[in-house]
Amino acid sequence: MKVLVSGFEPFLELTTNPSQQVIERLSQTKWPLNLTLERITLPVSFKRSFDHLKTKILEFEPEFVIAFGVACSRIEISIERVAINLQEALSPDNDGSMPVEQKVVEQGPDGLFTQLPVKTMLSAVSNDNVACDISNTAGTYVCNSLMYQLLYNSYELGYKGGFIHLPPTPNLVKGNPGVSLDVMTNAIYKMISALITDKATLNLDHNKINTGRID
Repeated sequence: MKVLVSGFEPFLELTTNPSQQVIERLSQTKWPLNLTLERITLPVSFKRSFDHLKTKILEFEPEFVIAFGVACSRIEISIERVAINLQEALSPDNDGSMPVEQKVVEQGPDGLFTQLPVKTMLSAVSNDNVACDISNTAGTYVCNSLMYQLLYNSYELGYKGGFIHLPPTPNLVKGNPGVSLDVMTNAIYKMISALITDKATLNLDHNKINTGRID
């Protein structure tokens, strides 16, 4: 099984981005023989992030694509359930773009559900001392935009996709205690490993993938 993970570069006032740090650690981790993992760091850009990811998808041809980003106000790992067809930014992306009430895909549905087995992935860390939950909002910034495009293009490109928000690391964001990279990396490792044992996810029936639309 081939899994592609993506993270983001630093943005705004952040000097590092935990999503980039975690995927780097994941790429250096020993995985089961039947799982091959690749990573890519993406620009924090409404216009460019998915284009970069698509290039890697075409090259690697993964069965699963899991994108990661940091949510500075959160204190837990959040497995995102849905992406909405909306771009709206209170702060500029790294290109200086601040869209207001713009669609991600002009003729796309209002929303798309994740194609990852979120309950299985959550269960994989249920016995660990790590805060993790399923989130029903990925926001309206670049993370949501990337997740929407990832899901929208999954049928054409032949994978199942989803998005996970990570909390900041300790001392990265004032007022947020943060979660260590070791704890987050271990939790994500278990979530990805759970894909192997979830036999339902191995049936890549793309006639059913996009039934998770919100119209």
